[in-house]
Amino acid sequence: MADQESFDRIKERAEALAQENEELRAKLREKNEKDRHIASLASFPLENLDPVLRVCKNGIILFANAPALNILKKWSVGIDDPIPEPFLTTVQKAIQSKRREQLELGIEGLIYLFRFAGIPKMDYVNVYGNDVTERIKAEALTLKSKQEAEKANRAKSEFLSNMSHELRTPMNAIIGFAKILKRNKAQTLSERQKESVNEILKASLHLLELINDILDLTRIESGKLTLSLEPVDAKTVIDEVLSMAQPLAQKRNIEIRDAINENENLFVEADRTRLKQVLLNLASNAIKYNIENGTASLDCNGSSPEKLRINITDTGKGISPNHFQSLFEPFNRLEADLSFVEGVGIGLTITKQLLELMGGSIGLTSEVGKGSCFSIELERIQNPGLQSKAAEASRRQEPSNLAGRRYTVLYIEDNPANLRLVEQILSDELPEAQLLSAPHAQLGIDLAQAHRPNLILMDINLPGMDGLEAFKELQQIQETKDVPVVAISANAMKKDIKKALELGFKEYIVKPIDPQELLDSMEKYLK
Repeated sequence: MADQESFDRIKERAEALAQENEELRAKLREKNEKDRHIASLASFPLENLDPVLRVCKNGIILFANAPALNILKKWSVGIDDPIPEPFLTTVQKAIQSKRREQLELGIEGLIYLFRFAGIPKMDYVNVYGNDVTERIKAEALTLKSKQEAEKANRAKSEFLSNMSHELRTPMNAIIGFAKILKRNKAQTLSERQKESVNEILKASLHLLELINDILDLTRIESGKLTLSLEPVDAKTVIDEVLSMAQPLAQKRNIEIRDAINENENLFVEADRTRLKQVLLNLASNAIKYNIENGTASLDCNGSSPEKLRINITDTGKGISPNHFQSLFEPFNRLEADLSFVEGVGIGLTITKQLLELMGGSIGLTSEVGKGSCFSIELERIQNPGLQSKAAEASRRQEPSNLAGRRYTVLYIEDNPANLRLVEQILSDELPEAQLLSAPHAQLGIDLAQAHRPNLILMDINLPGMDGLEAFKELQQIQETKDVPVVAISANAMKKDIKKALELGFKEYIVKPIDPQELLDSMEKYLK
């Protein structure tokens, strides 16, 4: 019996020892795994291809992996040596501020970004470096490309401004004198001469239209075109467009049908001038590309409470669906080059881009042999709550009431043809006017101070002192500071006009001068 009890105790003890042994083996395996993990972590800086250092607060290098040692060779230092500048200053900053610091450094043609991380409660800093050479080069290349693009845009804008001025200056004389001949009150022109004048006007106005279109397209593509979005009564704009298109339609025996519902709310958010440009281009196309004795109509079918859709339909020969996409490409006139229709093929390109800038869109449906329908859509505005500026702008000007009055006008202009044009306009329309002229700004300022004119007409591109500086001078003189000044310039860029108006010019007339526009402007300020 005693022997059995002893055996059982020995067996229990052996089992307990075996279990303890297994637990010890498990703990040993866990310890070995942790040791391997720690060893792996410890070897990371050594295996890292980027430089890694540890520096104590006194600036002594405690650790450096192989890439770091290669860099330190530049200063002939290694582990246990003081770290050189500019590392030392940054290390001290990282310890004192307890923040991460950075240092970008060029070393033997490479650029490194070093990050300094102070270890909390420890008197050392870990330094991690990265080769950022390629990134820095890419950033520099991007910056250079951006600067070159900005320089090109500035050069492009300057070229546009100069081109606009240089083209408009001769056009001013051509169109201006042709209009004077056409207005000929003495009726001294023969019918043949009148026809010649009309041909001059037709050709010159067409050339001016092309100049404006090309400038518009370039401004849109360069992002220089700015719009003034406001509530616009589309019906008023449509009426103006139909009135302007009617002579072209009559010449080709095209019937224009106005199918717009006048009782419908036709207010949209748009730039009024650009909306008129869009509709006039589409209406003109509906006439120009129509068949003889055809019809062109405008309606708002398909509109919704949120969108106003204006359809311009013609009875022309139609457009194949294969050509729909290319129709809006610049200078692509399809087979129109073989027809009698004038143009360069950028009208629809500008129309599409202007609509998109106003938040609208353009669509096309067409059937070969039956005609086409261009549809534009814009955001409809319900109850705009203000009087449409379009209605005010559309009112016809009353006949000039300046005739018979005595007043003095000073025109500061260096171009003799432009000066003769204004002289001719005033001589024909306002013979009571006394016109003073000056070919440069300083003489103009002297004449203004001496004669105190009722109105000053000022060219901007003057030799020596330009028109803007001359205006500033006039504002400083007691005798001239209250005299209204109207700019007359071939500079048609938006920024030039805005700059002059913000400076204080009463109005800005873009050459070519329209005689009636000049007279209307004079009437505003000669009181």
